[in-house]
Amino acid sequence: MINEIKIISLGEAALNIFDILDQRKNLYANGALCPTGISAIDEVTGGINPTEVMVVAGRPSMGKTSLMLQFAYSVASHGKRVLFLSCEMVVSSLVDRLISSVAEIEASKIKFGKLSAAEINEIALNIETEQFATKPLYLSYVPTLTLSLITQAIEKINPDVIFIDHIQLLCLEQKDNLANEISNAMYFLKRLAGEKNIGLVVGSQTTRAGENQLKEKSFTQSFLKGSGGIEEAADQVLELELAKGEKQESSDWQMILRIKKNKFGALTGAPLIFKRRFLKFMEINRNE
Repeated sequence: MINEIKIISLGEAALNIFDILDQRKNLYANGALCPTGISAIDEVTGGINPTEVMVVAGRPSMGKTSLMLQFAYSVASHGKRVLFLSCEMVVSSLVDRLISSVAEIEASKIKFGKLSAAEINEIALNIETEQFATKPLYLSYVPTLTLSLITQAIEKINPDVIFIDHIQLLCLEQKDNLANEISNAMYFLKRLAGEKNIGLVVGSQTTRAGENQLKEKSFTQSFLKGSGGIEEAADQVLELELAKGEKQESSDWQMILRIKKNKFGALTGAPLIFKRRFLKFMEINRNE
C-alpha cells in the first residue's frame, strides 16, 4: 500500500536521462529481452516487457493457446522464467502441443498414441536437443483460477513473464456484472505486473461483433469479449485472424497477427502460416 506520493520536478527527472538511455541501449543490445519469436511483432513491441500487459485475442479455435505457448517457449528459450496458467487445458495436453510444435509431429498422433518408432525417436531427439528438462517454463492447469491463486503462483515461481489462458475463464467474485468484474481483474493484474516487475500475457476471446469490426477495419472496446476494460488495461492488443479468403477447412491456415493497440509504437501486422497438424505458427518471410 502506497501511503505517500513521491513528486519530482521535470528537471530532477531529466538529470539521469542519459544514464537511463545508456542502460536501455545495453539492455536491448541483443534485441527483445523476452521475445515472442515473431520478428515483426518483436521489432515493434520490443517483445514482452516488464510491467506491461499484452493481450492475445481471437475467436475460439483460432490458435490462441498454441500461439501463447509458442510465445512462452520462446521466452523460456532465452533463459527467462515463465509461468503458464491454463484455465481449460491440462498440463499433459499443453506438453503434447509443445512437443508437436517443436518436433513437427502431428498432434493427433501424439494425443492418441499412434506414433511410429521413427517418430518416437524424433520426439526423444528434440526433447534432448531443445533441453526440455532445463527450460525454465512452468505449467499449471487451474480450472478455478482466481486472482489470489495467481498472486500465490507468482510468489512461488518468481517468473519474468506470466501467461494466463484466458481472462474470460477466471473465477471472479461476481459481486458486480461480468464486464465490471473482468475490468477490475485486468486492472488488478496490471498493478500486479507493475509491482512484481514482470511481463503479463493474457488470452482473450473476441466477440462476434469483432468479426464485423475486422471487415470494416474499425476497433472498439467491445471487440474483446466481456469488457472494454481488457483493452483499456492492455499496453498491446494482438488479434489473431484468418487472412482474407482463407478457408477454415484448409490444412494450413494463412493468418494475420495484427497489433490493434500499441502504447509505445506502431500498429502493424505479421503474416503467419498456422500448420494445424503441428499446432505451430511460422512467420512468412516479408522479403520473399
